[in-house]
Amino acid sequence: MALRRERSASMPSAGMRGCFPTHPAGAEASSVMYSFTVTAKINGVNPYAAMVRMLTELPLAKSLEDFERLAEIILSPDSRA
Repeated sequence: MALRRERSASMPSAGMRGCFPTHPAGAEASSVMYSFTVTAKINGVNPYAAMVRMLTELPLAKSLEDFERLAEIILSPDSRA
């Protein structure tokens, strides 16, 4: 399992050529998406389902508690692969 984590923690080389962000905001957005996807995969969660659910519920968040609840979406049974 440790080897799998190490392998997923490194940036992929295939398929990423020519996709390097040229602006700091793009680099940050790219790293957030990559981190989200890898975290979901490691935890056995379907990354697409978790992202769709999070982006659907994000506009409905009004309070701090709502935003904190969104952090738990990735671990919900609905998003499991």
